[in-house]
Amino acid sequence: MKYFFCKFIFLFLIVGYFDRLPAQTLNIAKKYLQSDSIKWATNITLGGTLLQQGARSLSLSNSFNLVHFGAKNQTQLIAQLNRGRAEKKDFIHNGFIHLRYTLRHRKKLSYELFSQAQYDHIRRLSARYVAGTKLRYHLKRSTKLDLALASGMMYESENWLLLTDSVLNLQTINSYKSSSYIHFHTELSPTLDWIAIIYYQARWDNFFKPRVLLDSFLVLKITKKLSINLNVDLWHDANPIVANDRWIYELTYGLGLTF
Repeated sequence: MKYFFCKFIFLFLIVGYFDRLPAQTLNIAKKYLQSDSIKWATNITLGGTLLQQGARSLSLSNSFNLVHFGAKNQTQLIAQLNRGRAEKKDFIHNGFIHLRYTLRHRKKLSYELFSQAQYDHIRRLSARYVAGTKLRYHLKRSTKLDLALASGMMYESENWLLLTDSVLNLQTINSYKSSSYIHFHTELSPTLDWIAIIYYQARWDNFFKPRVLLDSFLVLKITKKLSINLNVDLWHDANPIVANDRWIYELTYGLGLTF
């Protein structure tokens, strides 16, 4: 674990900024994007996760989101930790931490620098490090609807503990990939927001066998600071490292506090 966070800090110094799951901060971003003022916003979510990934499990999920809205640029920090038990014997232990920096975030065309550090002990993913950049174009932005496209490239380094001849060996896989997404955010009612993002990530030499991810969020606002959050993640990898990782889905629910 110590090595994991030391390497994360090293990546931070090189890249400068990190990214993962922008939808997690969108529910606290909308009210500030309509203003020219410079603000900080924080969102903390405590809840649980029902996860189907080979074995079914119930775990606790904790996340922390911090966003700075500048006059021209925007910075985001997101961290999450999940721990629990699967089928009463397999221990769940995964998490991630990331930062993201967006230049000209109020304009139709903006530029993102991003990276990510994460681990998932259940899947034998010792560590994954991602760094890259994207151009993002807003097709529409209003208080009721936010629609955007983004495309760019990223570098991915994964450390897997793979079973070979009954022995676990650490294998490192490095690759350059294209990385694109479509982002959709709408206000279904004054108290209910829906956010959906579809990612398409693929190696340059195997573009039509991608990793496709869907992040879908429902945010029910109880008060100005309190909300109930429901998140559905769907993951499909055409070339998974672990065979049973071709399809993964995750349902996360929690109580969010924004300030």
